[in-house]
Amino acid sequence: MAATLPYAAVATFEVQIENGTAVGYAAPASGPAPCLIALNCADTPIAYGRATHFSAAAEAMNLRMGWCGFGIPGLRQAFAIGERVQTVCAVSGRILKDIAADPALFATPLPSVQTLSAEDIVRLAQNGEVCESVDQLLPFALAHRQKHGDRATIEAAYQTLLRRWPDSGAPQSLDGPEELDVDARVLHMLKVLAQSGEYRQLWAAALPGPYHVAFRFDRTILGV
Repeated sequence: MAATLPYAAVATFEVQIENGTAVGYAAPASGPAPCLIALNCADTPIAYGRATHFSAAAEAMNLRMGWCGFGIPGLRQAFAIGERVQTVCAVSGRILKDIAADPALFATPLPSVQTLSAEDIVRLAQNGEVCESVDQLLPFALAHRQKHGDRATIEAAYQTLLRRWPDSGAPQSLDGPEELDVDARVLHMLKVLAQSGEYRQLWAAALPGPYHVAFRFDRTILGV
């Protein structure tokens, strides 16, 4: 049996250069697998970027609910090696953008050296793959409920937000104010968990996006 590719070929994309970083979005034709973008110099990969961040521009284009953005630093290093620099789909080899050497690309000075804690490093690593609010989690939770049922949705919410299975004190059904419909009760549950003391005490707490390692909701709606 052939192994499933963890990444998909780029079908729709936009690439720009901002402050010496290649940024944009890249989406496959279908399926939930994300795209992988390479920053190449003379056909040699210098850096890679997963198109798994949230992009407002992609959301405005109705692409994967916005979850196909990327940012790849490394232009300074690439141009230090050679003059032929490109962003490339790492799956198909398709060239997405030729980048010409231009001093204006590096107008922003290099960041000063600073000491980072382990928690700071984790936050930087997950930046872009996290949700700004539970509203961004809601479509996945609703799709999960429709496909897997109420109990599975409660379990996925606890694993995603609190990083654990629900205990005996967890709700057995989607509880909430009586005036709320079922979809609104799903949102109510997410907000209660995200505002809980347990969540706030988590080390490097964040609201996982669909490609974050802690995400447990069904993400197949991204590829529909």
